[in-house]
Amino acid sequence: MAQHNASQNNLFPVGSRVIAQIHPIERERGVFIPGHRFEPLRKLSLDPWQVRLEAQDASAFTRRKIGLTIHDAEFFYLLLGRSAFFKSLLGQDPSNDKVFDQISDGVSGFSALVRIEAYDFAEFYERNSLVAGDYLLLEAIKPQGVAFRVTPVPASSITESRHSAHLAALDRAVDEALDSLEEPLEPSLMIREIFRLCDPAVLEEPAAAFSEYVRATQKLGIGM
Repeated sequence: MAQHNASQNNLFPVGSRVIAQIHPIERERGVFIPGHRFEPLRKLSLDPWQVRLEAQDASAFTRRKIGLTIHDAEFFYLLLGRSAFFKSLLGQDPSNDKVFDQISDGVSGFSALVRIEAYDFAEFYERNSLVAGDYLLLEAIKPQGVAFRVTPVPASSITESRHSAHLAALDRAVDEALDSLEEPLEPSLMIREIFRLCDPAVLEEPAAAFSEYVRATQKLGIGM
């Protein structure tokens, strides 16, 4: 069954790759926010902020907590669904529980603050002259997506034809997944099923972030 296959963590071998686009918040704060960026390669039982990230010299990136509005923080977890996002807030910092009370009391998500885990990328961004809109190539270097190597990818190095071809390949896989599934899957499983059906080139030489596809087509709805 597709649902059974999508739930397996060994679908994608070591060497599989995805890319994440650097958000202006990340560049300004000198951080990389894990969120949904490791999908579909992340081990399902491993929280995104527990993944090991390594530079080209095998040195590990350190983590630190930052404060964000709940609206801004949610942007980075959108593809996992709102339920998973709210659960992750408690996992990242128990003090985030009071934010739920604030939201219930009518405080706007644009002003309610949460603390989330982020990787320190300030030096990496500077050393590689990366700006918002550039990319980070995330390559699985251990089985089941528990560790990734990070390589800088300037947006200027990705041609429009490669970018368009990547989005088109994703679109074909999405159509196939929607046609074959009898009912919607939880977001993280759905993403795995889509990538299982993709042309292998999508995970060999990625040229767009999956979030770019979601925003461009609006074909997928992320449920609770």
